[in-house]
Amino acid sequence: MILSLLKKITEFSILGYTDPVDRGCLLGATWLGDDPQIARMAEGKTLVGVLGIGSIRAADVQRRKSLFDYLRSLKIGMPPLVSPAAIVNEGVDRGDGLVAMDGVVVHTGTILGEAVILNTRCSVDHDCHIGGFTHIAPGAVVCGDVRIGFGCLIGAGSVICPGCQIGDECIIGAGAVVTRDCTEAGTYVGVPARKVA
Repeated sequence: MILSLLKKITEFSILGYTDPVDRGCLLGATWLGDDPQIARMAEGKTLVGVLGIGSIRAADVQRRKSLFDYLRSLKIGMPPLVSPAAIVNEGVDRGDGLVAMDGVVVHTGTILGEAVILNTRCSVDHDCHIGGFTHIAPGAVVCGDVRIGFGCLIGAGSVICPGCQIGDECIIGAGAVVTRDCTEAGTYVGVPARKVA
C-alpha cells in the first residue's frame, strides 16, 4: 500500500524498501536488505523514509516507534504523505511520518501526531487531536472534537461520537460505537463500546 501511494506522489523517486525478509521486487521496488542497511544507504545522501508497518498490536506500535526514532537519528526526513485521492482541509496540523490513504477526509482544526496512519476511506472531523502512532482503520468515523491518545487502533467501521476521549494504547474493535470516554488502556468492543480486556 505504501509503495502504491508513493507512486502516486510524483515528487519522490523510490530507491527501494527494507524488510527483515526478502520479498523480491514489489511494485517495481527493489529489496535493499533489513532495516540496519538504512544507515549505510544514508551516508552522504538526503533520503526520505516512510514507515510501512501497520499498527494492529502493541508490539507493532513499539516497532514503528523504534524505526521512526532510528530514521530520525540518521537525519532521514519523514514528511507527511497524503494520497492525491484524500481530502485534508486547510488548517490541519500534519505530524512527521503521517500516512493518509485513498478516500481519507480530515477537517479543519485537527492535529495529527507523528506517524499516524489514516487508512482507506476513514474520516476525521473538525478539531480532533489524534495522538502519535495511532492507526485509524478503513472506514472508521471519528466525529468532531475527539481526543485520541498515543498508539491506539481505531478499528475498521467503528464510530467515535463527538467529544469522546480515547486514552493511550486503546483498541477500539471493528464496528464498535464509542459513546463515552474510553480512557483506560485496553480493548473496547460493541454498541455501545465496552471494555473487554
